[in-house]
Amino acid sequence: MQLMKRIGWLVFVCCPLLFWACGGGGGDSSAPPTYTISGTIMAAAGNQADSDVNDTGTVPVPNNSFDSAQSVSAPGIIGGYVNEAGVGAEGNSDLGGDTDDYFRVTLTANTTIRLALPDETTAHFTQVTLTVYDEAQVAVASAGDVPQYAVLNVDSAGDYYIRVHALIGATSYRLMIGSVEDLPQALSIAKSSDFVPGEVLVQLKADNDRTASKAAARDDFVHRTGLKKVHADAKGWMRLRADDRQTVFQRLKIPGRNALRQATSKTEATQLAKEETLSLVRALRQLPDVAHAQPNFIRRPYLTPNDPHYPLQWHLDMMHLPDAWDQTTGSNNVIVAVIDTGILSGHPDLSAKIVSGYDFISDPENARDGDGIDDDPEDPGDSFTGESSFHGSHTAGIIAASFDNGIGVAGVGGNTLIMPVRVLGPDGGTDADIYNAIRWAAGYDLTDGQGNVIVPGANPPADIINMSLGGPDDSDLLAQAVADAYDAGVLLFAASGNTPDGEPSYPAAYPEVFSVSAVDANGKIANYSNFGSTVFVAAPGGDLGADVQPDGYADGVLSTLGSDVSGPIEPIYSYMQGTSMASANVAGVAALMKAARAAADPANPLSYDDFYGYLANGWITSDLGAVGDDDFYGYGLIDAYQAVLAAEGGDPPAALAITPLSLRFDANTASATLYARHVGSGPLSLSALTVGTDWLTVAQSPNQEGVGDFGQYTVTVNRTDQAGGIYTDYIEFVTSANTVRIPVTMEVLPDRNASAATQYVQLIDADTDEPVAQQVLSPSNGRYQFRMEQIPPGNYYLISGSDLNNDFSILDQGEAVGGYRTLDDWVAFTVDRNRSGLNFVTGFNQWPFFLPSGLSAAGKRRP
Repeated sequence: MQLMKRIGWLVFVCCPLLFWACGGGGGDSSAPPTYTISGTIMAAAGNQADSDVNDTGTVPVPNNSFDSAQSVSAPGIIGGYVNEAGVGAEGNSDLGGDTDDYFRVTLTANTTIRLALPDETTAHFTQVTLTVYDEAQVAVASAGDVPQYAVLNVDSAGDYYIRVHALIGATSYRLMIGSVEDLPQALSIAKSSDFVPGEVLVQLKADNDRTASKAAARDDFVHRTGLKKVHADAKGWMRLRADDRQTVFQRLKIPGRNALRQATSKTEATQLAKEETLSLVRALRQLPDVAHAQPNFIRRPYLTPNDPHYPLQWHLDMMHLPDAWDQTTGSNNVIVAVIDTGILSGHPDLSAKIVSGYDFISDPENARDGDGIDDDPEDPGDSFTGESSFHGSHTAGIIAASFDNGIGVAGVGGNTLIMPVRVLGPDGGTDADIYNAIRWAAGYDLTDGQGNVIVPGANPPADIINMSLGGPDDSDLLAQAVADAYDAGVLLFAASGNTPDGEPSYPAAYPEVFSVSAVDANGKIANYSNFGSTVFVAAPGGDLGADVQPDGYADGVLSTLGSDVSGPIEPIYSYMQGTSMASANVAGVAALMKAARAAADPANPLSYDDFYGYLANGWITSDLGAVGDDDFYGYGLIDAYQAVLAAEGGDPPAALAITPLSLRFDANTASATLYARHVGSGPLSLSALTVGTDWLTVAQSPNQEGVGDFGQYTVTVNRTDQAGGIYTDYIEFVTSANTVRIPVTMEVLPDRNASAATQYVQLIDADTDEPVAQQVLSPSNGRYQFRMEQIPPGNYYLISGSDLNNDFSILDQGEAVGGYRTLDDWVAFTVDRNRSGLNFVTGFNQWPFFLPSGLSAAGKRRP
């Protein structure tokens, strides 16, 4: 009998191959038939494994010095393990230790290197450093005592060493070298950009041989173009001015500029001069002897929060933060009521943001705090066995976690305050309790049957109510509560629901409530998100089955949370997915809008009609899906920057906005959709659409009447004749106002150089969740071949995982994971005959994920 690896906490004992019937298939003619299954597991493109891990199923190859550094390629994701001597699970390195992993890699300029420690349970007890050395073994960048995530940048191309060093403890890690974000970015210039009208900065090419000297070349250039030289430096940069605009535009043959129009106002003159400057820059870039040409930009302080987990909050960039924070960081005069499971008031990223709330759970057993309704909204947890959701603290953190405070995450609403109102316990929440909570938060008193005040209404009341909760049943009582809050001037937001059946969910479906659907990191409707005619707007809700960035973590929404798994509640940060997260994101944006309006026009606070009007007119969203309002995205994806400008009453300049900001084609994806939208006021035209390679095709989608050059674009990739690996390129839209470059990543399989370490592939009985068979596999040219014999008829899952730390848990955090058919589409299959072609992908960029419903265990056998 042998102990198998496990998922979660369950450990299973089984015979050498089969759990069902330990004797194998014998010669008994009455025994049921058995079959053979086989397939190929492919390591995800760009995945590589540390050659010196603790797993006893792997023969270690030392990589603990410069001389023994392991060669890897970029872009790529490396799964590894380091430990100090005597720490960690028993295995290859527990006694002697493996404190150092060295990797040798060739990098392009401006490459980003990321280190993630995915396992939260070990990160608290581990100290790890990340260092990059040049070819001479001189340190060029370092991060000491990595908490859970670190980012380093390498400016120059060349050969480098990367060292991961364990000071204390033991941990698995993910090392991500390069990504789509490292592609050279075209200069994006808009009329709204801040630069000196009429001035350009130009550098000529070094091999320019028009004249004998650089100085003479510069003088010749000035003479030919008609520009006036203001200054020149030793590096060849010239500051030039178009004093004689007519002559300059004629000599550079800029179309339509021989007769320059005259401005009728100072504002128009500035805009006209900036337009002409951008035309001048574009013309100069086309000259054969020009290496660089750009406006003379004006720089100002730029607000990026110093919260250390901010780089992992991809959803903020999707909504165009921190651009919005440059307009307003919110106000502590704006209060958002979070009607949910309560709050963890001691969480360091929430404690300073909370105003007085209330607990409206009337059933003491469901309340779990010893009584019924009281003035303490503290969340004791919603599980009787541990692993509570602390859902209210997660949504509260999305809306208004402490901003720019040097710890944790940044809340969308900046300085916005949170009013925690508890209505959900282990058994959910009742309409009666939620009715009381909504009305109380809106400022109404809670009274008895004789009109006596039992609980005075919130004072001051909430400006906004977020309800990341719901159910399928309409309720007159609930409808009355949201109508009362609407009458009090409160903006209400609610999750559309996590059951994608198109049926209304309440309270989101009430007309006074803005219903919010969820999109993933690619800007597509999330596979769990409800839809329908009641959806007003979409926002990031996340996808725990993907890592589009990639940053080593699944694309859930990162926020404040708690953990009671080990007993007392501990404040943590973690990922969730759902329309709950999407609703919280929009509530946070609305809070910024409230603050912006109060600063610009305090006599006219932001109202329901204002918000609805902005949505309907397309002022505060990027239109996704069908043109205009549709059942999946409503009026589109919320855009915080446009929303704040609208609330301020400003007139944003015309520009092109693209959603999503990047595209990632995994091995199973061949097409995607981009949404190009004309935002702001004034004319906008598309002057060029280019791609950087022949494997990438972009075409405007059919049936896009009335959108001109904009609307939906279909992007397709062609993998024909492409060797396995990761390919990166871009799509560039050039308009009359700005240039937008969309980075694109394509995976091609099989990748002969890829490895997901030793894999333990398991067959799980779908009816009993019991492991039935296991094989230990090593990669060969990026593939793992498996064949299992004597399999009884039945329904099964196939899963596979690595075990870098040798803890006999193959699907825990930090491991390479795969499942048939994919982790997003993990399905049971029937064995009633011999089955082949059961192929799937495994990789370090696949975690975390959701197991199929009911599946809770699998394991690797101990030798």
